[in-house]
Amino acid sequence: MASPEAKMEFSVETQHVPRDESAGISSRIMTMTDRASPAARASAFLWRMPPLYAAAAWIVAAAGFWFVSQLPSVVRWGLRVLFLVLVVHAAAVIVRVVLTAWSRPRRALFVGVALLLGAGIPYVCAEVLCWAWLRATQRGGDPFSLTDIQVQAAQEIIDGRTSYTTHSRELGWTITPGTVSSNGLYRSNSQGLRGDREYATAKPADTVRALCFGDSFTQCDEVKNDETWEHYAEKTGGVEFLNFGVGGYGMTQALLRYLHDGRKFETDVVILGCMTADVRRTVNAYYPFRLDNPSEAPNVRGLPYPTLDETGKLVLHPNPLPDAAAYRELLAHPARRLRELSRLDILYHQPPPTPLLTLIKSKAGDRLEAAWLDFTVHVRRSLNTVLKRSQRVEKIAPVGEDRVFDPRHPIFTINCRVFDRFVDEVRAAGARPLILWLPGRDDFPRLRAGREKIYQGFLDYFKSRGYDWIDAMEWITAELPGEGGVAPNKTLLVESHYSAATNRAIGKHIAAYVKKMAGK
Repeated sequence: MASPEAKMEFSVETQHVPRDESAGISSRIMTMTDRASPAARASAFLWRMPPLYAAAAWIVAAAGFWFVSQLPSVVRWGLRVLFLVLVVHAAAVIVRVVLTAWSRPRRALFVGVALLLGAGIPYVCAEVLCWAWLRATQRGGDPFSLTDIQVQAAQEIIDGRTSYTTHSRELGWTITPGTVSSNGLYRSNSQGLRGDREYATAKPADTVRALCFGDSFTQCDEVKNDETWEHYAEKTGGVEFLNFGVGGYGMTQALLRYLHDGRKFETDVVILGCMTADVRRTVNAYYPFRLDNPSEAPNVRGLPYPTLDETGKLVLHPNPLPDAAAYRELLAHPARRLRELSRLDILYHQPPPTPLLTLIKSKAGDRLEAAWLDFTVHVRRSLNTVLKRSQRVEKIAPVGEDRVFDPRHPIFTINCRVFDRFVDEVRAAGARPLILWLPGRDDFPRLRAGREKIYQGFLDYFKSRGYDWIDAMEWITAELPGEGGVAPNKTLLVESHYSAATNRAIGKHIAAYVKKMAGK
């Protein structure tokens, strides 16, 4: 029998059990379960799982989750159990943190303030530095204000001043008749076509004629008049190629230039030249909004733009800045007018809310968006596998400028309707329509890397509709082969546009193709 002193000693000892608030609850749970059931012991382990074990378990679970579709069914069941255990453990950790903060509010407040300052001070410094960088480099400006260069461009339109291009009420801008560009490379005739001679509206006898509409790849920027693919096509003999191309055009403007300027010319074939970047320009209503940073735009031109009505029918809207009066109002009330224009232009997007996000988007926005999209789609697929849900067929849509080539994208659909309208208008005029796809600077590296053509969806659409179409990539690779299937860009391009050698290759083949279309 224990002595009273021993009883007193035991009583005193039991009254001094450690009760540190941060570990007291866990200690009591472990003490209560020393002789408890295995289930109770497992619960206690989850409550006090060592951080190293928890980290290892989460790494295994994450790796298994990422590759779950490649794992056998038996392993998937083990992965499901592991996920359940980790979810319970995460809940236990959250409860522990809450109880600790509740029992020791001062310590919780101190830790919270320390974390806030530790993260907040570097963040504020980063924002200030990014703001200073954007100011110094004149980036990240207000999309609803005009730069000095843009004000000057608007004033030139108001004053009626022209260069190689001039303001057009219907088209936004067009070629000034009878002019030479400031660099001396481009000359236009009195009809507003790029060329050194005039063309009769009636087609000459025993001659095949083609009218060519499009952007700067149809106009053939960066080369002389006698180095365009239209000129090389005419040199084959028996054909006329009238160059209606205008730099910066999208497909909407090219279509309207045919309707406005081209239909009066008798012709056998009408060519719509589409360069890869034109797909976005097609829906553009205000030139600066086609850029990620509108303040970098050198002009403030409005242009006609398309939409689809509730039935999916194409609707062509007029230029929202048709005359000098519209530009005077833009200069007088830039914020109000630019907000109105932003509601018309599908390309307009809200700028990032902070300087740091602005800089990140300008440097790596598309890459980050692509990585995030790929990640989220993969996570959804893995989650469906883990939860044994039916997989939904889900194609990863391209992002950034590439996104518009996804057939599900509204801009893709609008472009298809513009192509449909072009084909219908040309056929109604008694001519043969031909869509000529002109690959851009970034399309050649994709070919060398063995990647699918980014514009393949449009080629498939043309094929499904039975349209006459040609991908100039086939001609370029045939005439200018190289490593990876095509010559290097320094051979194919001057800077951003085709070199004389590339235009020669296109001209040779397009002349033969047009003659064949005309039955010659």
